Amino acid sequence: MIRSQLRARLAVVALLAALVAPALAPAESMALGSWSGAPGLRGGREFHSANLISGTRLLVAGGLRAGGPTATSQIFDSQTRRFSAAASLSTARVAHAGVTLYGGKVLVAGGGNLSVTSPAEYLSSAELYDPASNSWRAAGEMTTPRANHTATLLADGRILVAGGLNSVGRGIAGAEIYSPATNSWSPAGAMREARYHHTATILPNRKVLVTGGHQLTGDGSTVALSSAELYDPASNSWAKAPRMRVPRDNHTATSLPDGRVLVVGGGTRTAGFEAGAETYDAAANSWSSAGRLKEPRAFHATTLLPAGDVLAVGGLNDCGALSSAQIFSASSGRWRPARSLRTPRGQLRATAFRDGQVIVTGGATITGSIISSSELFLPGGADRTGPQLCGLRVSPLRLRAALSGPSIARRGLPVAYRVSEPGLVSFTVRRLTGGRLRGRRCVASRGAKVPRNRRCTRSIRVRGSFRHRSRSGRNRLNFTGRVGGKTLSPGVYQLLAEPRDRRRNAGAVVDGSFRIVP
Repeated sequence: MIRSQLRARLAVVALLAALVAPALAPAESMALGSWSGAPGLRGGREFHSANLISGTRLLVAGGLRAGGPTATSQIFDSQTRRFSAAASLSTARVAHAGVTLYGGKVLVAGGGNLSVTSPAEYLSSAELYDPASNSWRAAGEMTTPRANHTATLLADGRILVAGGLNSVGRGIAGAEIYSPATNSWSPAGAMREARYHHTATILPNRKVLVTGGHQLTGDGSTVALSSAELYDPASNSWAKAPRMRVPRDNHTATSLPDGRVLVVGGGTRTAGFEAGAETYDAAANSWSSAGRLKEPRAFHATTLLPAGDVLAVGGLNDCGALSSAQIFSASSGRWRPARSLRTPRGQLRATAFRDGQVIVTGGATITGSIISSSELFLPGGADRTGPQLCGLRVSPLRLRAALSGPSIARRGLPVAYRVSEPGLVSFTVRRLTGGRLRGRRCVASRGAKVPRNRRCTRSIRVRGSFRHRSRSGRNRLNFTGRVGGKTLSPGVYQLLAEPRDRRRNAGAVVDGSFRIVP
């Protein structure tokens, strides 16, 4: 089941299919903070755990590498900005849950190991990492093997593990408690609804808020949940909480300094991705809107910054893996743009250190390649960021160019794209022709026969351009095959689109191909 989930997720990431139109926050041109490279994780990984063992040290454990699940662990030191090897888990695991105990030890529980054949590749085992001795030891066995679950530190030092996916591919309603004092597990009652890919967050009143997640329906499909539940450690029982405004799965939840919980994004390609955020107030037992992100996203990461704001970064949507980041101000309730990651990634982990630095570890790209690089975010400073354009499609791919008329007209080749905010999109055209390699350059072949191993493709810019005033979300125009007042001759071409917002900040250039026929 874990293998099929991973393959399905990677397949989703690789698709550049139709987008879900986002509703977006107002544009702001100044992006906060800066990113710098950090020494990479050895071998790269995703679906791993990342937990602080002190104010300056982070333990990264397990996860999926290119060769399968790994038992390796590493420690990142924010003062030296370097990774070092840590003791390995006794069992390789992926999609497990990790949580830091009082005192700095780390509990890792459950997950899957694709080399295990029984029970159905899911794990009930748990392990405890001791930073003082750099060693792992067994931490008992849960009653139910599970993956994609949550682990939450309670006020009394015990750990609540809730929900997840079981060995037959169904959501779990049950929960269990780990006691560090006895190194043992005990039942914690069942939630009202089975769920996985949910969140669990400790509240100021010592209760635990569980939100959203997946649930399996009668026909075997999955549906996202808007429901929420509250666990009370004093009575070891669950109670219903108000529903969120929208269903969410693969989202994040972050505790704010004032006691509220910020829930951000979520979704899948099938159901669509969510850009909205909302906050839960335990005192009022109610939800309130918390604005919208610039792009919808799921499989992203959020972390609380020392100043009390929340950084949301990376993730996936129908445009693929995201590099964009935004910062939520708990005091104003507004989202501001932050500097983008150097490498787009989903299934990443983001952790803030006490000095204000944030490290992003691992994840995967749009092609499903597992990322070994890490990046450090430094709050403060400013830069400029432009809109995101994606889903550029030219259909059909073959066109007979019009003899007259402007580049944008009622007739011609339909061009569709989506953009994150209104502005102006500039289009240019490049002609693709066969060429011959000369050293590292691709030069004209001049009609001579070129050996197969010396063939290359030349990209030659066509003079002229045209522009299209865009709106947030889906856009459409017709391209007649005329640029700079001239009709394109038969051949293969690239159409390049560069978006700019209303303050003229440019986004990344996106291209699509088409062919002019006689």
